[in-house]
Amino acid sequence: MTDKPRKKVMAKPIVRNIIQSFSEPLLHKIATKLVADDSMFIPQYQKDSVSVNLIANIPEGKIQIPHRGTAVIDCGISLELTPGYKAVISVTREWAEIGLICSTQFITNGRVKVIVNNIGRQVILVQHGVQIAQMIIEPVYLFNWDLGGV
Repeated sequence: MTDKPRKKVMAKPIVRNIIQSFSEPLLHKIATKLVADDSMFIPQYQKDSVSVNLIANIPEGKIQIPHRGTAVIDCGISLELTPGYKAVISVTREWAEIGLICSTQFITNGRVKVIVNNIGRQVILVQHGVQIAQMIIEPVYLFNWDLGGV
């Protein structure tokens, strides 16, 4: 019996493929009607992001939000989403780090405005044309109530 040299066998990168499928989600494009006050307000995707930027439309140029203050900031666009979907808005990390948070908002149709609250200790200045928030689209699921009791 002679010992034959063994061929090197490369294992298939199964784990890598699984990890890759989690890091690269299947993205769907949803038909959405959009009317923008100006081209600067058309939401744009950033590289490697699933959210679009929302830009502050402040005709007065700026708005000051005092400690514990609330403001409604227009984003210069109106949307009409495909039935069965909603837009979800949140402030960017940079705004959140200084105390500006966003009230939970779901939009299906109409003007896009961001409701923000200043929970920081300082007055926050938001200027016209800055990125104020980000928006994603999610499917909507309806309840099918079972009234048979719990």
